[in-house]
This record gives sequence, C-alpha cells and structure tokens, in this order.
Amino acid sequence: MEPEQVFSALRTVLKGEVRIREPMRNHTSFRIGGPADIFIVPYNLDDLRVAVSWLREHHIDFIVIGNGTNLLVSDNGIRGAVIKLGGTLNEIEIGEEGQDGRERGRCASIMAGAGALLPHVARRAAEHGLAGLEFAGGIPGSVGGATVMNAGAYGCSMQDVVAGVLILREDGTLMNLDAANLGFRNRGTKLLDDGTSIVISVRLCLVKEDRDQIIERTERLLAERASKQPLSSPSAGCVFKNPSGGGAGRYIDAAGLKGLRIGDAQVSPKHANFIINLGNAKASDVMALMEEVRLRVFERFGVVLEPEIRVIGG
Repeated sequence: MEPEQVFSALRTVLKGEVRIREPMRNHTSFRIGGPADIFIVPYNLDDLRVAVSWLREHHIDFIVIGNGTNLLVSDNGIRGAVIKLGGTLNEIEIGEEGQDGRERGRCASIMAGAGALLPHVARRAAEHGLAGLEFAGGIPGSVGGATVMNAGAYGCSMQDVVAGVLILREDGTLMNLDAANLGFRNRGTKLLDDGTSIVISVRLCLVKEDRDQIIERTERLLAERASKQPLSSPSAGCVFKNPSGGGAGRYIDAAGLKGLRIGDAQVSPKHANFIINLGNAKASDVMALMEEVRLRVFERFGVVLEPEIRVIGG
C-alpha cells in the first residue's frame, strides 16, 4: 500500500495522531533523520493494539520508539510506520509499600507507562521519598526504552530497580513478565532481541528514604553529568558500549580523537564517547565518524568498540 492509502485508513480507525512523511529529526535527540512514511502516536493501549493489529494484517513493517534518545535514523528515513508511545501510555502511578518478591525485601512500587520520560519518573520518585532512581535523573529516554536497553549511569542500571513489565505480545495479548525473565545484560535484555513484544508499562521497586536526601543526591548527579557531558548539543548519548578493562571514552580520548569531525558530526571535545550534531549533521556523517573512531581505537589499542546507539531506517 502507498503511504497515502495507509494514512487515510489509519485516520479512520485510530483516536491518536497519524502523520504522513514525518521528519524523524523532530523525534530524536540527535536531531537527525529522514521522513517516516507513517508516524503514529496512539491515544491509549486500545489504540496501540488497533494500530499494531492493522499494520500486521496489512503486512506493513513498523518500529516502536520512545523518546528517540538512543537512535540514529537514516537520512533516507524509515519505510513503513513508526509508533511513538505517548498519549495515556506515559502515566505514572505511585503504589503502596509491599513485598518485592525478589531479594530486596519491602519496597514501594511505581507503575510507569512505557512512554513516560525517565527523568520525570525519577523526579516523582524523589518527591515521594522513594530512593533508587537517582542515577536516572539525567537519562533523557523513556522508561520503556530505558528498560529494554537496560540503561544506566554511575554504576547503576534499570535492572537494579525494575520488578517487572507488562508487554503486548505479537498475538495481541498482554503478559506480565517478572524481572527474572527479562534477561538483563550490559545495555540490553531479551526484549531487545525479541523485536516483536512491545513494553506497555514498567513496575519499579524503590525504597523509602528521606525525601531531601534523595533530592540532594539526584541534584548532585545531575550537576556532575552537566559538568562532564555535552548536554547543550544534540546527541544520542554514549555512542559505544564500555569494553571490559576501561570506558570507551577513555580509549577514544587516548587515541587523540576528541574534536574529530566529519561534516557536522563531531567527537565531543567534552566527552569522547559522545558524537554531537553541530547543526546540520547527516546520519551518514555520524556513521562514517563512528567507523573512523572504531578503526583508530582498534589500531592503537586492539580494542573493538561496539555501538550502543541503535541505527534504524534506510
């Protein structure tokens, strides 16, 4: 089906937003990316189920994104559809204290829609005197994406606080998965490998502590992050996973690559594991720069850097 036909059909069956040839640079923190044929923001869970069912029935490829903070979208854009979790899929509910069921004893839970921004969830947790998400206050992704990618900082990651998730399976049914069944690993989970299940909400297990102390820790980590990372420039966060034996940024810095530039893509002079968009960078510039960095680090140290950002489209 042509994009115009898909657009017309989906507008009649969905309550949420449907757009045609939507520039993906408007939906990624890199501010890079060509147009998606169809762009959908479901109004609620039922809307999401209808959208997914319709697209699968008509054999139209689609990809689900959160806040677009870990993505590099091709200059050619994305054929098929992009579903961005929003609407009522970003609600945050503070639960009661109870037994966690893992090995952390008693905890207070937060149920967050997959589209909720992780810094917003961390702030709500701090305001309610719930500790454990301080590390996430500066991670700009959605809670669903952060869980799937097992995002982390300062020695902590989502696997430390996630108690379980609700997913929409390929057959349209919902399933609750406990943390033990998510296969957490360094910057990944089984859900990342699956590619067919969609995270609807995430249940977090946090610990009651003094509210002011939690806020102080959160603010301190935010200040530290701002002092070390190029937060004022468009980027997708850390580009490469940290290899065993040292941080990726240290290898890149030691290879003398800070400031290296291809087009408007540049290795950040502030943090070597960031590539920043100086204004009009193309995805091809970023990919060429990533490959040059990988080559030089391997030639100098024999270390193979693996991408942490996700490259999509084409």
